Amino acid sequence: MKQYIYHLDVSLYSPEIKLDRADNAKFEVINSFSGACKNLFSLFKRYGLTSDFIKIFIKLITKRNSLYFVKYNDVIASDGLISFGLCSHYAVNKNDCIIGPVNTNDTYAGKGLATFGLVSCLSYLKQKSTYSKVYIDTREDNFAMQKVIKKSGFGEVKSSYER
Repeated sequence: MKQYIYHLDVSLYSPEIKLDRADNAKFEVINSFSGACKNLFSLFKRYGLTSDFIKIFIKLITKRNSLYFVKYNDVIASDGLISFGLCSHYAVNKNDCIIGPVNTNDTYAGKGLATFGLVSCLSYLKQKSTYSKVYIDTREDNFAMQKVIKKSGFGEVKSSYER
């Protein structure tokens, strides 16, 4: 199955859409061990005591990854991993970011929270201004994620690889 790759120059990023989720949604980034500890209960509620929970915790400790999430009514409704300068599937530069996977809780699917999270993440990365490009990829049959990616400002597929 093909994996579609998208990327954009974060310094030129300007979201074309306005998302009004301020009433019930909140965007947050965990970029440290202490941040992970602070959000331990929310992360545990989201993932349970699973291998995904343990992997995320380990990735946050390495400091090469951050986790962003959207809390909707105090529940993590959508989240995504941000990796810095390292991708095991395609070449990136040391000052590039790779976003993914992006997950949305089934209860909150279709409410625009994944788009809100991705747009907020890109705005956050632009403010940091230490990154050149942002990459994201998704399966060729994941039409919902392709829509989120395009709506968030990535545009069309730039390349692909066999997974």
